[in-house]
Amino acid sequence: MLLAKSFDPACAVCQRLYDHRRDLSQDGLPLPPASVRGPREARLLIVDLAPPDAGAEHCSLGSAEELLIDALVAAGFASRAAGRSRLLVARITHAVRCPTPAGGPTVDEMRSCRGYLKHDLAMLYAPGMRRTRCVVALGKLAYASVARAIGVRLPPFEHGVESEPLHHLRVLGCLRPTPRNLDCGHLTPSMLDGIFERCRVLVGGRLPEGRRDRHPREAGGRGGQSSPAKRLKTASPGAPRRPSARMTRPAARNAGTIS
Repeated sequence: MLLAKSFDPACAVCQRLYDHRRDLSQDGLPLPPASVRGPREARLLIVDLAPPDAGAEHCSLGSAEELLIDALVAAGFASRAAGRSRLLVARITHAVRCPTPAGGPTVDEMRSCRGYLKHDLAMLYAPGMRRTRCVVALGKLAYASVARAIGVRLPPFEHGVESEPLHHLRVLGCLRPTPRNLDCGHLTPSMLDGIFERCRVLVGGRLPEGRRDRHPREAGGRGGQSSPAKRLKTASPGAPRRPSARMTRPAARNAGTIS
């Protein structure tokens, strides 16, 4: 059984990825693996496959970063002010912490990093929690890695697929916001917004005190949108679920553990 392990910024388990990080460096020293971005008290964990070559140390999502942040701001999970964004109750991590050469990570490399992902999941969720926590996996491979980290079989991946593998833990699949998916129309900004609006309904509650930053488009008076803090309130019991996130029958509860 693979146990959760704390992140090691000096990790050199995967020689191919270690060499690739060194090749990307300007000074001959390998770039550090990507760390988790966001507060520890998050209610949402976003799992991407691997960081891009540029900005691995910042847990960047490359050119898709702004589109993802826009969706998080709209749903109340992040704020933006003076041109800078901040995650409020969401974290971003990767199934593989190192940037990968062409072709992506191997099965062994994903397995080697899974202990870090299990740790991220354990930070998000613990049995007995009274509030729901959400995991959004960006792409099929990240989705499969989340399933293996939890230790359950999830429904087949597709955009908007949703399941409850553990009590009060929801896992949603989302197409990766890559230029190819966006250019071909496989993923649109409204589809991405729908995923995080669904997460907003699921996690409910209010934003932490002292973190109610305002988005510029919300500062203009009565015609503006409500603040992120107001949008993150629990939906009424009778509120309809968004059609963009297709519901699936919840998996057997407590079928797996995160340890």
